[in-house]
Amino acid sequence: MHPRTFPALYASARHHEPLPQFAYPTFHHHNVSAFQTLACLHDDVKKLKEAEHILQKQIHRYRSSLEEVQAVLYAKINKANEMQNFLAPVSKLPNEMLLAIFEEAVACQDPGAERRAEFTISKVSRRWRNLAIHSPRLWRRVAVTPRVAPSTLELYKTRGSRALDIEIWGWKDRKDFQKFDAALEKILDSSSRWRSLSIACVCDTHLSHLTLKLSHVGHFPGLKHFTFRALRPGQTCSVSFLMESGAVAQPHSRNQAQSPCTLKSLDAENFILTGDLGSIHARATQNFARLSSLTLRRYNNDARSFRIMIDFSAFRAMLSAIPNLTTLVLHGQPLRFRSDLIGGLQGQVDFHGNGVGIGGGMIGAAATASSTPTIALPHLHTLVLHPGVLKPRYLQQTISAIHAPALRHFELVFPDSRISGQNVIERLFLDGAPSASTFLPSSSSVTEAHINRRRPRFPRVETLVLNNASNAGTAFAFIRAFPHTTQAILGGVDVGFFPLVLHAGAESAVSAETGADVSVGTGVGPPGITKPGSRSRIVAEPESRSRSGSGISRTCACDCSCTRVAYWHRLRTLTLRQPRLETLRVLVDWIHNELERGHVVPMLVVEGSIERHDIRHFVQRAKMYTRVEVVEPREVPVTTTV
Repeated sequence: MHPRTFPALYASARHHEPLPQFAYPTFHHHNVSAFQTLACLHDDVKKLKEAEHILQKQIHRYRSSLEEVQAVLYAKINKANEMQNFLAPVSKLPNEMLLAIFEEAVACQDPGAERRAEFTISKVSRRWRNLAIHSPRLWRRVAVTPRVAPSTLELYKTRGSRALDIEIWGWKDRKDFQKFDAALEKILDSSSRWRSLSIACVCDTHLSHLTLKLSHVGHFPGLKHFTFRALRPGQTCSVSFLMESGAVAQPHSRNQAQSPCTLKSLDAENFILTGDLGSIHARATQNFARLSSLTLRRYNNDARSFRIMIDFSAFRAMLSAIPNLTTLVLHGQPLRFRSDLIGGLQGQVDFHGNGVGIGGGMIGAAATASSTPTIALPHLHTLVLHPGVLKPRYLQQTISAIHAPALRHFELVFPDSRISGQNVIERLFLDGAPSASTFLPSSSSVTEAHINRRRPRFPRVETLVLNNASNAGTAFAFIRAFPHTTQAILGGVDVGFFPLVLHAGAESAVSAETGADVSVGTGVGPPGITKPGSRSRIVAEPESRSRSGSGISRTCACDCSCTRVAYWHRLRTLTLRQPRLETLRVLVDWIHNELERGHVVPMLVVEGSIERHDIRHFVQRAKMYTRVEVVEPREVPVTTTV
């Protein structure tokens, strides 16, 4: 290539300055090289297109082969899974049994779980999916939580049965108001299908909005169960939408017929009753007449929750309208008893026309049980009391106010502690308090003669559950208060006292004819035998007696010739929660004494770890004479501030 320059004439015309020198290739050589390069590129492009075409054909052929192989592979995998599922033991179960297992899994799951059991079940196998989708009972538990989309709620309504269990749970953030309102709109139109409604962990803003929405609906013909759990101590539950559903609320639809609520179970925390006694009784008569189970709880026993306690007069006004109540459960201290300035009770005429005071309770220990207004519950079968503290305020008045002649299950559970809870033994008898002459010298316990003159308040109780309810001076009285117990469950300090009483019964049978002074307490001597003047002393008494003049003939309740003492002669099962080594030793001695007397030893259930050497040794010895079971210990209530 040779350099070329512009003409000098052009250069002189541009300000008389010389132009820079540029090198340009010769046109002849440049054209030849470009044509050759272009020809080579065309050849390369042609070859590459041919190679691409061949590769595309191979890819298509391999892809087709891959799809065929994958189809066969998936078919083989599905066949292998089906054969594996067929060989599994669970596949041998019939559909009815599988459905029962699925229902239990759905019922036991946490309402706030991210993965719902019913969706997981429907993804296991074809058989399980068909069974789950076509089983409406698996889809009747509708969890309305912030994680559940409205479309999922619609799916539950479509797949669910006619009876739906609604659970509104976890709405703690008031910023989710729009989402909460959208979820309510999805489920409110199915209120006629609601079988149960559960509300828990809902902030005050959402709870007020929910109550307003439910009051506007006002039509729950199939609602059987209602449950409420408070988010904080001061949050209350008035169930105004239930109390007014049959009176003032309008049906959600014009075509729906208005009918009263048929609620059968009410479990509410921080429950309150509003209005005067007449209105409470009238609304309860219309809406709670079919109620059979009532559970009242208090979120906490601190001062913040005292203002939400139910006055006894309002409580009695409601219960007087519930004739068929069979279960009453009180957790914490939901009831409050009021008294006037002079210490008497605020008396009012009851709702049946009888002059019975309903306005308050005793103001002190000096008040007698006969002055306490009573609530007649002729069909009450179960009474559960969990005060939550060792020294509750109104527990004694509550027990004195309940008249339940048909009671079969009594449960008194104080928080687990090294000391006993409040002494309520006087309230478990119908007669008045003992006179000063009935007490033993230097003792705070009640003598045998006074206890045997008193009538038990709940004489037909068969199942007795006690936890930290007795002491060395009241264990004998508890046996007399529940003479027909067939199943006893003891926990806390009660585990140490009652075996001593039972063992003392065997010793008393031997010493009754010799006139020996037999008592139960913490004095000096063998277990169950205390010397006169000991700190805690209760004389044992025969189970049955017949009076002839001033004499008392002592006979055995099981028609044997031995003398009987304070004893559960119908006891069939005795459960001890976390017993100590000394208690197990006394229990072994009691078993031997029972066999010597020709009595049947009840079944023994020990709640504790089988790894404990003392429990394992006790089981080995006791199982030779009776049936013994060791179960895992259950949770024990925690002691709270008094």
